[in-house]
Amino acid sequence: MLPCLLLAEQLPSEDVPCLLQRCFQIINLWRPISVPAYDWPLALCDYRSINYQGDLAPTALRYPDRDGETFGVKFSLFNSQEDGKTALLTPHTAFQDPTTPKDAPLRQSIEVRLLVFYY
Repeated sequence: MLPCLLLAEQLPSEDVPCLLQRCFQIINLWRPISVPAYDWPLALCDYRSINYQGDLAPTALRYPDRDGETFGVKFSLFNSQEDGKTALLTPHTAFQDPTTPKDAPLRQSIEVRLLVFYY
């Protein structure tokens, strides 16, 4: 979806023209909320595009009966800065993994979308 259409869906239409003149980002935060996402997990386009030192963020998991750790992945859904050095977007999707066990629990996840405008 084009960023201007996405903004038009999320913001008052009279604000969109002014906001599109500024540098902005659309950032999504996605994570499973109950069990690991075996069913339709999240996929990024290419492992070689990930900076393992800067893009992976350890995330503590706290449950009543145990502690654990997972990794969150930071990526930008859209960035209006077109300087040739900054990725404009990050292709991503959920996919049907053929190795997923037939009895795997259904994915339960949450997604938060942030609209960030720089003044």
